[in-house]
Amino acid sequence: MKNSIIALGLACGLFAAQTHAATGTIIIDDFDSNPQSVSNTSLGTISSSSAIRTLSSNLIADMTPVNSSAEVTGTAGSGILDITNGTGENSIVDVTWSNLSFNLPTNALANFFFEIVSSDGNPTHVSFTLNGTSLFTADIPANTSNQTISFNVDPALLNAGGTLDLQITGATGWDMAIDAFGVSWSTPSASVPEPTSIALLSAGLVGLGALRRRKQQK
Repeated sequence: MKNSIIALGLACGLFAAQTHAATGTIIIDDFDSNPQSVSNTSLGTISSSSAIRTLSSNLIADMTPVNSSAEVTGTAGSGILDITNGTGENSIVDVTWSNLSFNLPTNALANFFFEIVSSDGNPTHVSFTLNGTSLFTADIPANTSNQTISFNVDPALLNAGGTLDLQITGATGWDMAIDAFGVSWSTPSASVPEPTSIALLSAGLVGLGALRRRKQQK
């Protein structure tokens, strides 16, 4: 009976001393549903709205025949945002998501991430804003492929929710394919035993010592 109690005390002490961080991932859009396509035939902006997102392309430079388009393939399990500009063409592509809500823990460490499937030999530039506040901006080198880019973001800013906007621009003729936007988060972990854990562990060690002394006296 004593051995069982001591073992339980040791187990409780060790178990309580180990606490694990909570983690999670929120996918904003993986482009696997709600296919959309906008194709510019002349200078100017065209848009397409769905239940998930608004996709728009502003053609700012053209060359006949015009071959500029932005498409969400919407293929289950393998959807992407695919942007194409022909030789001599340049466009500014915007994707917006409205009424977002994240509900992250207040002490969370949050990272926004997105994946570049491929880009051509032209450099590009991406920027994210949430309710008009800049979250991230970066130049993407030419010929980038299969690269996940992530950046830290204030969880309080995300929890405020609202409208997220992605804008992509590039050098004349730029092409890019993008996949999976989202937020990954974790809460800090702690490995310091609580006072009750220390007491249980101490009691177990004392009990083991008493048993050893009794065995030596017999």
